[in-house]
Amino acid sequence: MEIFNYIQSRAKNEIEPVMEEIIPRDGKPEEVYKLIWDFLDRGGKRFRPVLTVLSCEAVGGNKKEALYPAVAIELFHNFTLIHDDIEDNSQMRRGKPCLHVEYGVPLAINAGDGLYNFVWNALLNADIPDDKKIKTGKILSNAYLEVLKGQATEIGWEHNDVFDITEDDYIKMIGGKTGALIGASCETGAYIGGADEKTVKVFREFGQAIGLSFQIQDDILNITGDFEKYKKEILGDLTEGKRTLMIIKTLERATPDEKELIINTLKEHTDDNDKLNKIVALMKKYGAIDYAKQKAYGIIKNAKEELINNTDDNDARNKLLEIADFFLTREL
Repeated sequence: MEIFNYIQSRAKNEIEPVMEEIIPRDGKPEEVYKLIWDFLDRGGKRFRPVLTVLSCEAVGGNKKEALYPAVAIELFHNFTLIHDDIEDNSQMRRGKPCLHVEYGVPLAINAGDGLYNFVWNALLNADIPDDKKIKTGKILSNAYLEVLKGQATEIGWEHNDVFDITEDDYIKMIGGKTGALIGASCETGAYIGGADEKTVKVFREFGQAIGLSFQIQDDILNITGDFEKYKKEILGDLTEGKRTLMIIKTLERATPDEKELIINTLKEHTDDNDKLNKIVALMKKYGAIDYAKQKAYGIIKNAKEELINNTDDNDARNKLLEIADFFLTREL
């Protein structure tokens, strides 16, 4: 937990003050600002903006130049969470009812739209030359499009009852939905810090790998986690019918009758724990949870090696490596 506390400390001292500057707490109407701050005050890991700042420092850059772009990334992430919760009909987020549950769908959508506006406000206020703002905007815009495409792919699988999904399909989907923004977090920091094109690419790929392992571990925690630590509904992914790596591997190895049970239960969107735990039992039977853990481990191992072999040894880079390890063992 030491590295998690480090992330939280840097976020509180460096990232959150900029968020307060960009989004006034006493802004009107309350139907926008109150909801935004309700959501932001729930916390979250805040690791994406910290990755941006650390990546800037790791290449010898001035962290102050990376702060506003880092905040832009954090605000975009929170915008997507508000809308994702509506799309997935989720009930809990960070230990509290989702915004659409507490305030209704229209106001929640509007609050998410408001956060998206502040994303670009943060970038425009960055203390960097205009040409760097334009390039950074392109990096972020490209990442945002990949997030959109990844989310659309996952929703499409559920909407069209698609279950013949391969591991490669899943990796591509989460590479957009989760990996693209984390990749852009590291890429942005390295670019603003003055790294050359080759080094910027190394940081982007490192961040993308963190994103992949983060999402796989998130899927695992949704099955095996403790609600008090995870702060989201345990087994909620099964109720939503998500096609996780564990579902894909279990379907590959299950008998025809077991496959039918899994598919019918996912289609039903049930919250009956007895039914959902039958799927969990099959995951364990076929080693799908352990398979997912090993997949995440392999992704991080390779990414760490690439970063070590292609960048200078310094404290900021070593903190990035620690963060990568943290995502393999986190419980929250």
